[in-house]
Amino acid sequence: MSKKTGNPGYAPACSNKWEPGLCLLKAGGKCADCLNQAFVPVDDQIVIDHLRGRHVIGCYPLLEDETCWFLAVDFDKSSWEEDVSAFAATSRSLGVPAAIERSRSGNGAHAWFFFAAPVSANMARRMGCYLITETMTRRHELSMKSYDRLFPNQDTMPRGGFGNLIALPLQYEPRQQGNSIFVDECLEPYADQWAFLASVQRIEPGIAETIAHEATRTGQIIGVRFAEILDDRVESAPWTHSRPTLKSSPTIIGPLPSVVRGVLAQRLYIEKAGLPAPILNQLKRLAAFQNPEFYKKQRMRLSTATTARVITCAEELAQYISLPRGCANAATQLFGEHLIALSIEDERQLGSPVEMQFNGDLTDAQRDAARALLAHDTGVFVGPPGIGKTVLGTYLIAKRACSTLIVVHRKPLLEQWVAQLAMFLGIDEKQIGRIEGGQRRANGRLDVAMIQSLAHGAAHHSNRRGRQKRRLEQASREVTWIDADGRQWLRTGDLGRLDAEGFLYIVDRKKDVILSGGQNIYPADIETVMRAHPALAEVAVIGVPSARWGETPLAIVVLQAGRVLTAAELIAWTNARIGRQQRLSGIVWRDSLPRNPNGKVLKRELRCQYSSLNDNAEETT
Repeated sequence: MSKKTGNPGYAPACSNKWEPGLCLLKAGGKCADCLNQAFVPVDDQIVIDHLRGRHVIGCYPLLEDETCWFLAVDFDKSSWEEDVSAFAATSRSLGVPAAIERSRSGNGAHAWFFFAAPVSANMARRMGCYLITETMTRRHELSMKSYDRLFPNQDTMPRGGFGNLIALPLQYEPRQQGNSIFVDECLEPYADQWAFLASVQRIEPGIAETIAHEATRTGQIIGVRFAEILDDRVESAPWTHSRPTLKSSPTIIGPLPSVVRGVLAQRLYIEKAGLPAPILNQLKRLAAFQNPEFYKKQRMRLSTATTARVITCAEELAQYISLPRGCANAATQLFGEHLIALSIEDERQLGSPVEMQFNGDLTDAQRDAARALLAHDTGVFVGPPGIGKTVLGTYLIAKRACSTLIVVHRKPLLEQWVAQLAMFLGIDEKQIGRIEGGQRRANGRLDVAMIQSLAHGAAHHSNRRGRQKRRLEQASREVTWIDADGRQWLRTGDLGRLDAEGFLYIVDRKKDVILSGGQNIYPADIETVMRAHPALAEVAVIGVPSARWGETPLAIVVLQAGRVLTAAELIAWTNARIGRQQRLSGIVWRDSLPRNPNGKVLKRELRCQYSSLNDNAEETT
């Protein structure tokens, strides 16, 4: 029984469980970290007690050497019967029939594959994912979340854990309700469960390897684009790395419509009438990609329990498949491969006309990019830091001359956009609407919004009580978070990084980070370098507005008594020891730095005092 939730759960069976001085659980730790592990071996009596209802056996399929004896796939959606039936048919067609068990609740099913000898979890999971991918060609309704419902759920053993756990079948209590038992192709229970289990053919490792290899060769393990996380060896010699190619669209036999209707609005809606399951499946995959965070966590041996393996932006409605508008060209090409014309009706909102004048000069690169972007309704501009993406965006807004909403994900970016819009459009910042932090001050002409605020705001009413609730929830989200184990943590506002071995290094305070030309600059890094100068007593680095970069580093310096130093000398000395993006733009001399009673430098006061300084500033206070 969980002390946190009060609900029953699973824990490794250990002879030292809850023993004072021996059990780490009693001190709030994890079994995997305990030095006094005394796990109870499985014997006949334990199995008999499971069958008679004295307890429930759960199994961690991932072994210490990262192999497994079985693979299980979970189906628990409202359409589980159709999903598992289609999956079982795919498995039989590939020569690896699955044993289907109705779940303990009766509202789902598990497909079990038993191996003749332990196989690597990576190979077993590749086989399972390939079977799911192939099933989707005959049943497009099968969710992409199925890739997250495998046992084991990752290739490597996570640090501090045992992987995911599955309850074993045939436990007494659900069996009395006709659940947790094996069923046939029609989902009817086998009359003799033991005779069925005795007849199950175990899969030879070589067969699993053949299926997994074919899936890898054809790029059909998942069958969607792969955002790769390359290791150091590959990054240093990328030409040695071969990428799997996705299988081309299969030939579809049968009558196909000559024209398919689509509607372009806030998304692209494609009518499903007359389209077979393989094409509908391919349409959904146009808007899906493999989640790089999943593979990053797996490489670091972190739990992937709450991290989706596939991110999909497609939505299936009663009559339409809904895709992001950027998929229009890919959808047209897909239909063209099957000699189908996509007829799109444009139902987009044109917005309101807004007169704006761009006051600035573009670089040659910006002009080329602007010319290319203005030729299309939808596009993505990718450029290195410092190329002037915000300036280019402001130019495009003026050229389009219609109401505009700019969506960003970070507060510094919002501030940068507002400052650049005001500067290059020659307007007051108060003429630019903002949607941020629970406050909605949009004007419908030119607005900048935090994507988090848009998402949260849609779920609440706009009355006074709703605004108060949003403020409280926003404040709570900003200072606390809950991890996958249900533990609550306090947000300190510090930024850090994890190394390859999982050690955390504190980098800086989040609110002190300088966003310059799209690049994060950590003041602490510059301060560490400057403190090595023999003439300096104290130093603090802050960001100040920059017409070119958005923000740029400014150093506030206190000299040692009796020392003399010019701003040019200090800037040259510092910039020679830091990165190009970190270079100082100015120096402010002070007799002392403002501090709170605990001795902490009050950078907030410094930012307020010097926010009006421009690049290349030098001031004495």
